[in-house]
Amino acid sequence: MNCELYGGITLQTIVAAVFFAMQSAFFSVLLEWFYPIRNGIMLLLAGIVGTLPRSLFALIILLAAEIAVLLIQCVRC
Repeated sequence: MNCELYGGITLQTIVAAVFFAMQSAFFSVLLEWFYPIRNGIMLLLAGIVGTLPRSLFALIILLAAEIAVLLIQCVRC
């Protein structure tokens, strides 16, 4: 049974989206619980993005740099 709701969005698509959102939220809470970020860095970044949406591009570049550094450190181990 192929039950399309709105232009190609199926019930399976909705279930998958909800699953990924819940999984992301759950692991974000666990990460913050076991490895808390000190000094409210996340709150500061959220405030910056909320007031200056153009800063999101700079934060994406910082995230890519952080991922690169972590990958390099993992390869060395």
